[in-house]
Amino acid sequence: MEARIYELKVLLVEDELIIRESFRSLLKRRVKKFITAKDGLDGLEKFKQERPDIVMTDIKMPKMDGLEMIAKIKEIDPDTIIVVISAHSETEYLLDAIEVGVNNFLIKPVDKPKLYNLLAKYVQDLKLKSELEQKRLEKEQTELQLREKEKKYRRVFEEFQDLYFEIDLSGYILTVTPYIQKLTGYTPQEVEGKNIELFYKNRASKEKFLDKLVRNSNVENFETELQRKDGSKIIVSINAHLIYDRNGNIKNITGVIHDITARKKIEEELSQSLKLQQLYSQVTQIFIGSENWEYSVEKALQIMGETVQVSRVLLFEDSQNGYQTTNSFEWSSDEIETNANQLQGMHFSQTPAWKALLQEEGEILCNDINKLPKDIRENLKPLAVRSLLVCPLVIRNEVKGSLAFVECGYDKNWTKDEREMLHTISNIIANFIEKNRAYERLMISEEKFRVIGSAANDAIIMADSKGNINFWNSAAEKIFGYSQTEVIGKNVHTLIAPERYMQEYKKNWFHFQNTGEGKAIGTTLELSALRRNGEEFPVELSLSSVKVQDEWNAVGILRDITQRKEAEKKIKLQNENLLRELEIAASVQQYLLPNWLVYEKEIVFSSAYTPSSEVGGDIFDIKKISSSRYVLYVGDISGHGVQAALLMTAVRSTISMLVDNMKTRLEPYKIVNELNRIISKELFHRNYLTMVFAIIDLEKGVVKYFNAGHPPIIKYDIKQRETELLPPKGGVPIGWEKDYHYRREDQDSFAIDENQLFFLYTDGIFECEDKQGNQLGLQGLREFLNKNIVNANSLIIPHKIKHKLIEKEYDVSSDDFTLVCFRKLLPSDNKKKSYLIRSLVENIGEVAIHCENFIKSKFNDPDFAAKVEIVVDEFLNEVIKRGYVNKAESLIMLQLETEDILKLTFWDKGDDWGIPINKGKADEMGFQLIFTIANNIVRNRYGDINETIIEMPYEKK
Repeated sequence: MEARIYELKVLLVEDELIIRESFRSLLKRRVKKFITAKDGLDGLEKFKQERPDIVMTDIKMPKMDGLEMIAKIKEIDPDTIIVVISAHSETEYLLDAIEVGVNNFLIKPVDKPKLYNLLAKYVQDLKLKSELEQKRLEKEQTELQLREKEKKYRRVFEEFQDLYFEIDLSGYILTVTPYIQKLTGYTPQEVEGKNIELFYKNRASKEKFLDKLVRNSNVENFETELQRKDGSKIIVSINAHLIYDRNGNIKNITGVIHDITARKKIEEELSQSLKLQQLYSQVTQIFIGSENWEYSVEKALQIMGETVQVSRVLLFEDSQNGYQTTNSFEWSSDEIETNANQLQGMHFSQTPAWKALLQEEGEILCNDINKLPKDIRENLKPLAVRSLLVCPLVIRNEVKGSLAFVECGYDKNWTKDEREMLHTISNIIANFIEKNRAYERLMISEEKFRVIGSAANDAIIMADSKGNINFWNSAAEKIFGYSQTEVIGKNVHTLIAPERYMQEYKKNWFHFQNTGEGKAIGTTLELSALRRNGEEFPVELSLSSVKVQDEWNAVGILRDITQRKEAEKKIKLQNENLLRELEIAASVQQYLLPNWLVYEKEIVFSSAYTPSSEVGGDIFDIKKISSSRYVLYVGDISGHGVQAALLMTAVRSTISMLVDNMKTRLEPYKIVNELNRIISKELFHRNYLTMVFAIIDLEKGVVKYFNAGHPPIIKYDIKQRETELLPPKGGVPIGWEKDYHYRREDQDSFAIDENQLFFLYTDGIFECEDKQGNQLGLQGLREFLNKNIVNANSLIIPHKIKHKLIEKEYDVSSDDFTLVCFRKLLPSDNKKKSYLIRSLVENIGEVAIHCENFIKSKFNDPDFAAKVEIVVDEFLNEVIKRGYVNKAESLIMLQLETEDILKLTFWDKGDDWGIPINKGKADEMGFQLIFTIANNIVRNRYGDINETIIEMPYEKK
């Protein structure tokens, strides 16, 4: 039955090529047009060009993630249908996706029926939307005709001066004239439909107006205060009356509002002078004979605030050292919330203009907060200040604080009379506070120190200028075992300090006696101390100095940190154990992987593998199944870390079992089918595996392979020096669909010869990014290979490529890195000979003799052949001695090339070490021999592979 084609244009945004192609196969015959994009930025551009009906997107993508792209699409067209395709591991993003307007979610791997049903649903939704849009257009045409009829009436309405209004009985605004904007700052559109409470700071005033109107049917010259849009106040006079319907029921209220602010201001100014005189008298009376000085200050602030009609009055007291000031008293009007504790410890180094203006100008005066210096504005932000007057509190010609009058509602203009009176009152308050603060400090200082010392859990010890103890709290008694009466007057260092500290104490104490300074003053140290029973234990000491009666005293706070030290030891031990276990897991995983070099008679495999953490989820193997046939596969398990590594081990064992059981009928597509059946049922629940599985037949010169959602194989032509992506023919990732059937016709093959290199890899190599965040990409990888393979030996190409990427500042550590290269070898070459030393137990001397015999047969020169034997034997022993001390693996490759000069090339995966430059040391005798024979030695390291080239001159006899 032919699949139904929906009249939909669908955009898929997904950074993984394999997933994009999988969706293409699912949807290309189901929708009218199917478009793909490789990341969020590409998706946004495709959306602007194509305007699709549905956008299906991943969340985590390079350049621009899915959530940011969705937000930008919704800005362009809020009605676009968005479907998020996410993995189970990305559920933490779903709430964010809902916030930006996502319509639906699909979880990877996607259920096909659910996908098709979702498309069918959105077809119906879009059809219904189209019908509703048509009806909306018809309605707009009708409304346009009605608006034309209203224009004539509106002209008269808009030219009316004063404010004409119409409201309902609940106070909701039905109609206002445009004059409202001049009067209040609001446009008619902003207030119509709103309650008149919008203009009232005091709700009672509104209720009074409505009550009087309902009782009398009208009001005349009703004066009230309203609030403008900018928060400033206006005073108005209202005339209003009720409107009745035919049945005599109250329908609405209509009236006119007239601005009388200017008139009221003149009246207020006439009475202000009298108020200020009364203010001075009241404040003076409050402080005369006052017993509760704090209540007196608070009462004085209230009277001043109410008289001069400001939002707040704040009293700031400067610290004794004059470095900072603190808001110690505050009064706020009923309309303003208190901001107590908001301006504590305002440091003058951060607000230099505050003190400078008080000292130089005698006040801080500002009708507009924006005109003040920036440092003052920033500190006053919590108070929502509009205008400000600050008067200094002066004691003995020195500024000791300030009195601040703050208006939050409007830009207040301070009159000259107000300022003079408030300065006078500030001086009265300053002297009153200074007298009472001094008495209070005297009374509470000793009590505070005693209470703090008794309540502290840490030992607090004070010693005089001679080092004798004059304070010892209860915590010190518990920690050290001495009572207070036993220690007062005794030397603190002799009593509780270990003997090894005494010399340092005697050396520095004289300097402390004279200056109050020392290395330990103002710092926190970890030291040892002695208990009464002689036990030594760890303490944390914080030391400071204080001057008492012209002598420096030392104050130490000591904390017993015995338990903390024990806990730190346990944590350190646990971390060490965990690291050891991870190292073991990494070693086991490395053991399961093939050697970095598999060198056979007709083919060579070379690989570079590095997990992103201690262990990884990449999987690859090379398995010889007959004299001329090999199995090679490379895969990538979703996820990272320990879970992916465990799955990798299980998958590798499963593949090995399948290959052994199916040797006679081995086909890539059959292996992939069986693997999908087993791991979907037994191993994978939320994971999946991409993989290329290949069978190399050297006798036929053909490679059969199946690509299950993995990046394509790359072929490099050595003669043409060009790369080519082989077709990614195959199917979806393994484990994505439990019942998915991989078909024989999706299997592919290609011929191989000696002039070609083939690369299998995981996405860690082409998804790596440079410092600017630019991803290498598949095309970038091809170009990179074209430039960097030239003249490289195929034995270590993967390691040189990785080394070059790091040189170009690509980050190859963010994901598992796997790169496998294989090449069919040329027929035997009489100018080149290779030897593979696979184990430490192999006889190095025998390899050296083989090399000697080869050179002897090549050059017919026994003396030169003997020199070659010496160089090979000595250098191989140096490699074993220096590079494989702590390593189990010792795979070493040696290649001899005979042209005009003999070149010996050694490759090993041992530790990194350099060619010795000091040729006289006894332990470097082997190199002394090599140096006397060899012409040149060059040693480089590519990743974890060492390459050493030794050149030996030869003169034909």
